[in-house]
Order: sequence, then structure tokens, then C-alpha cells
Amino acid sequence: MKNPTLNPEAPTGEWVVSNGTLYAEDWGGAWLSCPKVTVVSDTGVSGTVRFHAQSTPHYLPLSFTIAGPGYNNLGALRWTQGNTGANAFARPITVAADATCNIGSGLTVEHTGALDGSGTLTLIGGGHLKIMTGGTYTGMIVINEGTTLSVPGALPGVTNITINAGGTLNNAQEHFPSATVVNNGGTWNPIDTSATWTGGGDGTNWSDAANWVAQVPDGLEAIIPAAGSARTIIVDADAQVSKLTWQGGGASETIKLDADLVVDVMQSTKFMWLNINGNTLFVDYAADPYKTPRYLGNGLIVKQGISTFYMGDDWDISFSGEWVVSNGTLKAMNYLAPWKNCPNVTVASDAGVSGTVEFNCGSTPERLPKSFTIAGPGYSNQGALRFTQSFPQSAGQPTFARPITVQ
Repeated sequence: MKNPTLNPEAPTGEWVVSNGTLYAEDWGGAWLSCPKVTVVSDTGVSGTVRFHAQSTPHYLPLSFTIAGPGYNNLGALRWTQGNTGANAFARPITVAADATCNIGSGLTVEHTGALDGSGTLTLIGGGHLKIMTGGTYTGMIVINEGTTLSVPGALPGVTNITINAGGTLNNAQEHFPSATVVNNGGTWNPIDTSATWTGGGDGTNWSDAANWVAQVPDGLEAIIPAAGSARTIIVDADAQVSKLTWQGGGASETIKLDADLVVDVMQSTKFMWLNINGNTLFVDYAADPYKTPRYLGNGLIVKQGISTFYMGDDWDISFSGEWVVSNGTLKAMNYLAPWKNCPNVTVASDAGVSGTVEFNCGSTPERLPKSFTIAGPGYSNQGALRFTQSFPQSAGQPTFARPITVQ
């Protein structure tokens, strides 16, 4: 099945895979209007749905119901090649009877939908499955063949997790409190490297431990699943996270700073709002301009650390505070960089550490900050201001119509 186009006349019925393999070859697939895919197993005959791990989440069917070991025991759901980083799978999976999922070696699949049902779920393939949210699932999970399971979310109804030889289970018991963990020669890493927002406490304040599984993410990865409705989380005390993984989109979801926040790695969907609110946001790394939030309010955003931070692209230019680049590179990907209302960008140099602002020469002049203040040779001597290729939408000689103060 291959169809990378959005077809308004795509079928709206269901798929049933009772034998052999249904292969969704690319990111599209002619099933985005399908309410449900059922993978069945009967009298020794089983089906498999195989897809690339990077299948775009909103082009997937609305839900999957699975049973059986899959065709030739390759899994009822089978993920093959994908991105080198995390690959999102944002649809509910119901384990209607005993079933196998196959995550290919070297792949990481982040399941952000609900996990429901009561059949035994067996994991094979040598890859890594992350259950980011949870659900009503009440079955047993078996980890085989060098495969890794992480549960940053919560599976309160799971009764048993068995780790067979070569398998790995991550996260603390608090994520699966009702489960008996049986280790048959595998590895259990019970120390959390992340915490997942549930809103189970006051539903608002970052520092309330009851809002997280299993603790406030002090120095850990903070995972904030999609809310599905408007929500504001308030950073009510100074906080630092190794990574901000902020999922969702569509709904009005906001993090508001009532204190300072340090984020080493930013990984957000594009349509989240981060209200600086007169405080300071410290950032270091963002690998993808489409995984940074929209900024609101005023205050200060400081680019620190040696990595590259992609500012992102956004027509909604609402942040009116200042940027300071003290180390590494702040990369304004294109002419939509969301800093039009910024009064000044300071590129600093201190004790041999310097920052760089890099942007396309074609950045639209009226969308630049009001002024730049620069010092130093730039990160790795690349220049405090670095102009690279001209953006294709530029006509003629690129212009830079803003004051520059050389300190």
C-alpha cells in the first residue's frame, strides 16, 4: 500500500488483515480515513501490518486492534526501517488476544496513544518500544530477543512483565505498580531517567510531585503527553530538565514560566506555546526547527552550551523579550524566524567562550529583531554573525536592515 498524497476520497471503511502482510510502504498510505485496522489470528493463520517507523502519525488509521504472532511469527505489528531518532506512533492499540509486536533492530518507536486490552503482549525484533502515556491495558508483557521496553508513562493495570534473556526493561516500579517483574536473564534498569506529566495532583504546578510519574523531573527528561484540550502548566519554581519532550498539537497547550527554566534538549511539537512571562528560558540544543515551541510574553531567552539551537519557523511572532547567545549557535532557519518583536539580540563572548547567530541571507528584513549587539569571534571562530546561503524567496541582493553595535 503506497499513497503519499492526501486523497479526500480515501476509503473510510476498516481494514482486516487475516493472513500474509499488509505493507504500508511510506509515510502516506491510503488509510488515513480508516477508523480501525484489525489484525487477526485464527487456527494457526495470522496477519501482519508492516510499516516504516517514520510513518507520519496523523496519516495513520485511527486505531489498531491486534491478535496473534503475525505472519510467519513476524509480529501482528511490525516496524521496519525508520528514523535514527524516536519514531512516533500516535494511535491506540488494543491487544484483543495474545499478540506480538516486532520493533526492528536499531529502531525506537514512541507509542503516544493508549494501550488497551488484556491479551499477553510479546515484544521481539531487537528494537526499543517506549510507552509514553499508558491506558487501561491489564495483560502481561514479555520482552524477548534483545528488545527494550521503556515505560515513561503509566501502566497501572499490567499484571506481569517478564524479561527474557537479552531483553531490557527500563523505569521504576511506580510506572507499573501492579506488575510482578520476572527477570529470566534479562536486564531491569529501575532508575528513572524521565518523568511523565499526568496532572494527577493540582493539575497545574510543575513542582507538585503528584502531577508526575514518578517524580518531579529535576535534571531528568520531562515528558508532557498531549492533552487533547486547552491546558496550562506553570513552572512555579526554578527548574532544569535534560530534555523537554512535549507532545500533542492542535489544542491550546501552554507552559508558563513563573520562574526560570533550563532545557538542555528541546523536543516539542510546533504548535505548543511557551510563555516566558518576564522570566528566563535557558536552552542549548534543538535538532529540528519543527520541534521547537512558539514563544510568548517577554523576558529573556539565553542560548547556552556548545550545541546548535534551531529557533524554528513561525508566522505567530509574539515574543517581545530579548535573546542572548553566549555559546554555541542560534540558527534562524529561514525568513519566518519568530523574533520580529525582539528589541535586541546580544551575541556575547566571555573567557574564551563565544556565541554565533547563523541565518540565511534571505531572511526577510522586516522580520528581523530591532537590533544586534555583538562581541567575540563566534563559536569555533565562525563569527558572531554568520550569513550562509540565500533563501530561495529572496529577490536580488539580500539585505540586512538592522543596526549592529560592535562592543
